[in-house]
Amino acid sequence: MENVLYDSETWYETAKYIKVEKVYHNGNERLKLNFNYDGEIIRLINKINDCRWSATMRCWHIPYRDGIMDELGKLIGNKAIIYHKNELKKQEKNYRTSSKVKLSEDLIFEIENFRNYLAIKRYSLNTVRTYVNMVKQFFSFFNDKDIEEITNNDFYRYNKEVIIRHNYSWTFQNQTISALKLFYIKQAHKSIDINKIERPRKSKRLPNVLSKSEIKKIIDSTQNVKHKTLLATIYSAGLRISEAVNLRVKDIDSKRMLINIKQGKGSKDRIVGLSEKLILLLREYYMIYKPKEYLFEGRGGAPYGVTSARKVFNTAVERSHIGKKVTVHTLRHSFATHLLESGTDIRYIQDLLGHKSSKTTEIYTHVSRKNLMDIRSPFDTI
Repeated sequence: MENVLYDSETWYETAKYIKVEKVYHNGNERLKLNFNYDGEIIRLINKINDCRWSATMRCWHIPYRDGIMDELGKLIGNKAIIYHKNELKKQEKNYRTSSKVKLSEDLIFEIENFRNYLAIKRYSLNTVRTYVNMVKQFFSFFNDKDIEEITNNDFYRYNKEVIIRHNYSWTFQNQTISALKLFYIKQAHKSIDINKIERPRKSKRLPNVLSKSEIKKIIDSTQNVKHKTLLATIYSAGLRISEAVNLRVKDIDSKRMLINIKQGKGSKDRIVGLSEKLILLLREYYMIYKPKEYLFEGRGGAPYGVTSARKVFNTAVERSHIGKKVTVHTLRHSFATHLLESGTDIRYIQDLLGHKSSKTTEIYTHVSRKNLMDIRSPFDTI
């Protein structure tokens, strides 16, 4: 089956493709890159450490390691569509062999076209994987129906019998609806009205927030300079974990005291201030580790793994004995709340966090102690 996204817009049809396949070459795990000759793509992939040309395989190949697909995707940008040949083979085999999943060849083709559409529209790799998997799950549930036979009532049935029955989160339900709506916008043959698909009522959960003294305990609990600097960077700039591990050395502007965050959530760039205390820690860290491209490097010069960063935080929390159930994202929540409590305008906090809507930032007004401290309990006046 040829993976070409047919659409009235010709630029979809002329998109370039890079097929990625895991292979063993000279006893090592490598990723084989198959694509038609393109000088610009060759120049970009050669920025990856240990990228080589194989005369025997007649292709370029790169090391197989954690985060390599994300690294490749960011380098290639919108120059080509990347997909993993091994994953596609496994998916198509599962479609045909599973007793529960029996999707038609036409539907498989539609789903892969949907994947390509998301890639061309520059959705993040994580979003592409999530949306595609959600569409697959939906149609797997209705394996006895053709795509043209599915109606709005089937959406309600799926919500009731799958999402509600299994007690999936509000976020999962909302993402599923977003994925299916987007799929059906590009689907010519449909028997549903996507405008009548209702979203779930959003739950109002407040984020956990740590005090400044608790954050200091967490950061100080690790003696490893690299781990200490990573946690301090996340808190001091209010970064998402993915933004922190993808920072490059050149993103730290010590002259202007700024941190440049490239392609954060929603593929948006933004700038945040560089803490005076952090720059001292960064200089100490740099003298010891001397990172070359990424500020926090993992094996082979790749970005430090997200999973590894979470382990660093969890270990630090255990050592600090703060006794709270928190995640590394709590550092970002705490950053925003502490700014608000110190009098920073919420509009500036919105920009610093990279929030698209001010409504997202307003949640921190509910956990800030500043206004609550001004309210005196009537019990005190009895």
